[in-house]
Amino acid sequence: MSDKILEISGLSKTYPDGTEALKNVSLNVKRGERVVILGLSGAGKSTFLRCINRLVKPDTGTIKFKPDNDSKTYEMANLADYRLSEPRSRIGMIFQQFNLVDRLTVIKNVLTGGLSRYGTLSSLFHIFPPSEVARAKSCIERVELTERMYVRAADLSGGQKQRVGIARALMQSPSLMLADEPVASLDPATSKIILDVLARVTEEDNITTLINLHSIEFARGFANLVIAFKNGELVFDGAMSELDDGRLDAIYSSKR
Repeated sequence: MSDKILEISGLSKTYPDGTEALKNVSLNVKRGERVVILGLSGAGKSTFLRCINRLVKPDTGTIKFKPDNDSKTYEMANLADYRLSEPRSRIGMIFQQFNLVDRLTVIKNVLTGGLSRYGTLSSLFHIFPPSEVARAKSCIERVELTERMYVRAADLSGGQKQRVGIARALMQSPSLMLADEPVASLDPATSKIILDVLARVTEEDNITTLINLHSIEFARGFANLVIAFKNGELVFDGAMSELDDGRLDAIYSSKR
């Protein structure tokens, strides 16, 4: 899978309440691609992303993740919990609700993104290697928040909080970025700013990106490739240019 960062086969997940979130999903993602994930709420989009980094454990299937051409391949779906920290250190995750520690400053929130390199104890006592502090400052500068570096996260706007989330993910030097509806709680103008920042930094670092989005307009502006889910099934996997009105109607129709 030299040109593929992900090879996913037969992925299925049913929750305890009987909801079939994913049904036999198979697809490949090439290195450096930017992919938008579409579908109605409850279609399986978030479960799909969370299976990739094992925030959710699938019932069946395989997820082969190869961070770099010269790195080993991890089979994420069946990897033992105690072995997940290594591959997860190469997967950035951006959440809809930001997942910041409100009482901490911007820079301390960003520094938590490097825990895999210097451990929880350093974070607990807020003692970080100088090289990591310099790296955090660079990540904050890249998302254009330098002037807010020492402000508490609680005092930021929603758009600023999401930029902190992007900077924190960049601290991991990820080869893969997963963004789970990162602009769903933001207004359209702020959403465009966030997506522009995310597109720029992932392109600069050649980070493969998978992102859940609800807005077709934003999706068209962010990526050339699309995958779409409906009732847990993969119903589209192709170029944005092939996503015509008929296919969109099929994806977003409430009919099964």
